[in-house]
Amino acid sequence: MTSDFQSSRVISVDGIVFSVSVSDNVIYALVDEFTGEWLVRVYGSDYQLIRSWRHEAKTAGEMFCQLEVRKDCVLVPHIVGKTIIQYSLTGEVERRIPCPILMDASTWLCVMSPHCDTVIVSSADTVSCIDLSTGRCVWSTDTLDYPTAVACHDADRVYVAVGGLSENTQIAVLDGDTGKTVTTSQTHQCF
Repeated sequence: MTSDFQSSRVISVDGIVFSVSVSDNVIYALVDEFTGEWLVRVYGSDYQLIRSWRHEAKTAGEMFCQLEVRKDCVLVPHIVGKTIIQYSLTGEVERRIPCPILMDASTWLCVMSPHCDTVIVSSADTVSCIDLSTGRCVWSTDTLDYPTAVACHDADRVYVAVGGLSENTQIAVLDGDTGKTVTTSQTHQCF
C-alpha cells in the first residue's frame, strides 16, 4: 500500500515473499504460504502467474530462505538435506548440489555472474563459494563477524553484510576469486 492507502501492487501473492529474482523479464518469487513448504511462483513480464512448484518442506525454525536464478536454472537451499537444489526454469529438479555449510535457518545466496558456474552461500558464520558443477568448495571464510546477506557483482566482488541484525551492520567487500577481504578501508557503514 502507498502512503495514501491506494494499492500499488502489480502482483498479488498469497503468503509472505522471502526472495525475488528476475531473469530475462521473468520474475521468480519464493513464497511461504504457511503450509510447511516453500513455493516458487513464476510471473511473466505481464505480471501474470506462469507456473509454480513446491520446494522441499521447511524446517522448524527456518526463518529465511532465498532463491537465486542463474542463466538456465533456479537455485534454492535445502537446509535439512545440506544441499542446494537446482531446478530447471520450469521447476523440475535437475540435481542436488552438496553444501555441508548449510547449518542455519537463515541462508543467503548470490550468483557471481549469469555465466559463472559458482554460487556464494552465507549460512551460519561462514561465507563460501561453491562450484555448481562439482559441489566443491572453491573458497570459504569464517573470519567475518556474523555474516548475513550477500550480493555479487560481475566485477568479481562479493558484498557481505556483517554484524548480524544489529544497529552496527557493515558491508565487507570480498574478492570473488579468493574470498579475501579487498581492504578494510573498503568496508562501508550502513545507515
